[in-house]
Amino acid sequence: MVDLAWRAANIYLKEINEQLAAQLSKPREEKEVIIEKLPVEKPSVDEESVEEGQEEEKQIED
Repeated sequence: MVDLAWRAANIYLKEINEQLAAQLSKPREEKEVIIEKLPVEKPSVDEESVEEGQEEEKQIED
């Protein structure tokens, strides 16, 4: 489960980083307010995969 969360977070941050880089490459007059333009969508995680991951972690801990 932790791996899925890290992967989803990394993908989300990579997209934000690309958007910020695109904004910073524009001339000063064309720059927009970056914070308001960031996507609010969060990556979805398959519930079954999360449950399976939690079960696997419990088995490893035991």
